[in-house]
Amino acid sequence: MAQGNQGIMGKIVFYEERNFCGRQFECNQDCADLRCVLKQCSSIRVESGCFVIYDQPNFSGNQCCLKKGEYPDCQHRLCLLLSTHLNGCRGVQHAPVPEDRVRRSDDGPGGRLSQRP
Repeated sequence: MAQGNQGIMGKIVFYEERNFCGRQFECNQDCADLRCVLKQCSSIRVESGCFVIYDQPNFSGNQCCLKKGEYPDCQHRLCLLLSTHLNGCRGVQHAPVPEDRVRRSDDGPGGRLSQRP
């Protein structure tokens, strides 16, 4: 397992079976190849933070970003065919932007946020 971001920003749990059953692997750091710990991944629980998951080892291939929440059936809930092909994950760090540096412009419904120089 390759380690990237140290002191990462969250926790993700991978399960071999749907509905959070079977063997599980808890991860709180980047993992370049999950195949060494799980045969397959059928459900995911993101307990905190945000993670990008990959369908190829070494953070390559198709990817999908998961925020905090439960994904009981990867086959139907995720944007990729990851039920048996999930091979890596990487935590996403959020850089906070001070409120005095954010402005809102009204470009249609909902407007748009942009950062001041």
